[in-house]
Amino acid sequence: MSKIGLLILVVVAFLYAGWLVIMKRALPDPRLAAGLKKRFLLATLLFVGMLALSSYGKDKEAKTPAPPAKNEDGVKTADYITTLKAVWKTLDPKKGEEFRKQLEACVKDKNISEDVSKMLTLAYSEIGMHKERTRGKGAMMECYKMTQLGGSLQNVRENALKQIELLRSAKEKGAIDAETEKKAMETLAKELQMLDAAKNIASSKYDAEKEKNLLEKYTKGELVPGESAKSSAEIIVKMEKE
Repeated sequence: MSKIGLLILVVVAFLYAGWLVIMKRALPDPRLAAGLKKRFLLATLLFVGMLALSSYGKDKEAKTPAPPAKNEDGVKTADYITTLKAVWKTLDPKKGEEFRKQLEACVKDKNISEDVSKMLTLAYSEIGMHKERTRGKGAMMECYKMTQLGGSLQNVRENALKQIELLRSAKEKGAIDAETEKKAMETLAKELQMLDAAKNIASSKYDAEKEKNLLEKYTKGELVPGESAKSSAEIIVKMEKE
């Protein structure tokens, strides 16, 4: 066969192979042919294999999930829990501003809502302060203003801190079991809701009746955690688990 004839055979075989792949037709059997036709069919099958392999590579590439988005600092947004936990686990009041800025970045990257960011900022401030005053050097319980609400908030902060300490103790022993995780999440959500409600009262004009009603609700277990408190409690538990 001349070079021109061979070139024509190759081109036609390629076009025929493309048609078979696109139309998803059955492949011809070269064993039933002989001579030039057999060579043509063998070339066709070769091209079919090449086209199928190329198509598989494109499909695989298309199905490969895109890498997590990155913020301006190049930190993967999917790793926001890892980013936050480094500061969170110190519960150092001096690092409160650093933690707040990290939360702002999380809001910007749409990892958490603005309300959850505010709740976590409050949690860090309140629990961190309580830890320093009760577990730090020269702990001074009398630093709290012992009004009726002040005394109750001391218990609220203590309850929240104890849950964190229980989570850390469980992790040190191996792992945090589902029951401990659930109890910690529920308790933290309740205590965070109380801290947030008390902050809202404190930021407005003093109202003894509002304080009384809030304390009664909390004492009777009628203070229901909102979505921000629940989400914040869940994030805190995640930070403690990692």
